[in-house]
Amino acid sequence: MRVSVDHELCEYNALCVPLAPTVFALSDDDELTVLDENPDESLRSQVTAAAATCPRQAISVTEDSTPG
Repeated sequence: MRVSVDHELCEYNALCVPLAPTVFALSDDDELTVLDENPDESLRSQVTAAAATCPRQAISVTEDSTPG
């Protein structure tokens, strides 16, 4: 899976951070950072919960099409 954030939509509420703390972080200047753009499949439920919780739906979770 591939995780991305649309920074045009993101309001930096950081509701996603406690749901998937190994994938998302809020920087010191209050900007959301994706720590792992291709998290392990074992984190899928956390990542999808974080995306679903986003008030602006700024988080996208797509299937990684990279072969291998």
